Amino acid sequence: MDQQIPQQEPVATEQTILALTQHISAQQAEAVLSAAASQFNTQIQRRIYYPYYWVHFHYSVKTVLGKRDIEAYCFVDLINNLASTADRFESETISVPANNVLQSKMDEEAAYKTARTYLLHSSIHKMKALLLPKYEIVQKAFVYKPFWIARCTNANREQFHMLVDGVTGKYEALTLDGDS
Repeated sequence: MDQQIPQQEPVATEQTILALTQHISAQQAEAVLSAAASQFNTQIQRRIYYPYYWVHFHYSVKTVLGKRDIEAYCFVDLINNLASTADRFESETISVPANNVLQSKMDEEAAYKTARTYLLHSSIHKMKALLLPKYEIVQKAFVYKPFWIARCTNANREQFHMLVDGVTGKYEALTLDGDS
């Protein structure tokens, strides 16, 4: 009698990352999307972790009203090189499957330059600064934000994908190959 030895499934390698604390579970993400698109069947397919560079700056700015000290936070999207102001956030060090972590396309130096330029520009315009602000870095880190990828299908087999923010629950359409 021939017996086949079962093939061992490949073990997914783990990667330890600093991630924004997830507040939206897969079930909550499905519920959010189901409420927004009730004619579609929603199924969470995967959780991914998107890379950001986070910088906490302290600025001293001379304005027409005098000197001001400002705390500023910036996120730099490490795939698209986009910067935005940020709020404080909760984070945790976690181990996740490495294939769920999107890879950065920028190094720390390029990300820092993007953050510094963005915050200097915004502080000059928002504060009506007379001179370039003096700044120092208080804290910096590479962080990952969790997102859920969901497939939505209807009775006609039309489908599309949605991306749900695992921290805030906000969502947006995501274009993937094979979508209607």
